Amino acid sequence: MLCSSMNHFLRRSLVCLGIFLLSLILNSRVQADTLVDLELILAVDVSGSVDKKEYALQMGGFAAAFRDPDIYDAIERGGPNGIAVTVVQWAGRGEQAAAMNWFHLHDRASVEKFAAQLQRLRRHYWGGDTLISQALKFSAREFTGNGFTASRLVIDVSGDGGVEGLGLTLKARNVVVKSGIVVNGLAIETDVMDLREFFRDNVIGGLGSFVMTAADYGDFHTAIRRKLIEEIAPMRVSGVTPS
Repeated sequence: MLCSSMNHFLRRSLVCLGIFLLSLILNSRVQADTLVDLELILAVDVSGSVDKKEYALQMGGFAAAFRDPDIYDAIERGGPNGIAVTVVQWAGRGEQAAAMNWFHLHDRASVEKFAAQLQRLRRHYWGGDTLISQALKFSAREFTGNGFTASRLVIDVSGDGGVEGLGLTLKARNVVVKSGIVVNGLAIETDVMDLREFFRDNVIGGLGSFVMTAADYGDFHTAIRRKLIEEIAPMRVSGVTPS
C-alpha cells in the first residue's frame, strides 16, 4: 500500500515537473520574439537577366537608400519598435535563398550596419529563369520563426521580368496575400514591355499595396528610396500605384 502511494506520488510529481518544464520552454519562445512595427523582406532578382553590373547597382542602391536620412525618419514615424528586415535572392525554380539574417533596425547604428552588409552581400545565383511565383512562396515562409512579431508583414519584390504563363504568379500572390502578407513591387523596365501592368495585376496585393517603376538599373536607387519610404511609414489606406 505504501509502495503504491509512493509510485502514485512520483508519477504525479513527474507529470507536474514535465508540465512546468514545458511551460518554461513555451514562455521562453514567446519572450524570444521581438516586437517590431514592420517585418519586411526585400526580394531581389538575381536571375540570368541581371548581369554583374546590374546586381551591383541594385545592392548599392539598397545600401544608399537605407543610409538616406529620410529612410531613418520613416522608420521613426512607423512606430516606436523599429522594423525587422532581411533579403531574399531569387531566380528560377529551386533558386531562392535567404541571403542574410534578419536585422532589427531601431537606431542609426543598426541601420548603418544593415546598409554596410547590403553593400557587400554575396550573390547566390548567376543564372536561371525569373519566376516571381517561386520568390513569393519562398519569401512568405521566411516570416515563420524569424524571432520577430509584427502586425504588418510586407514582401518587397523587385525585378526586371517574371511574366509566367498559366497564371502561376497570380495564384502564388493570392495565397500569400490570403495569409495576411502585403506584396509590393518595383518593376525595372529594361527588358519587358508593360512590366508595371503585370506587377499591378499579378504581383502586388493586400491592403495598401502598390507598384513603382525604375526606368533601368541606373534609376534603381532613386526608385527604391521612394518605395522604402512608402512601405516603412504608416500604412496607406487608398491607392495602389503611386506615381
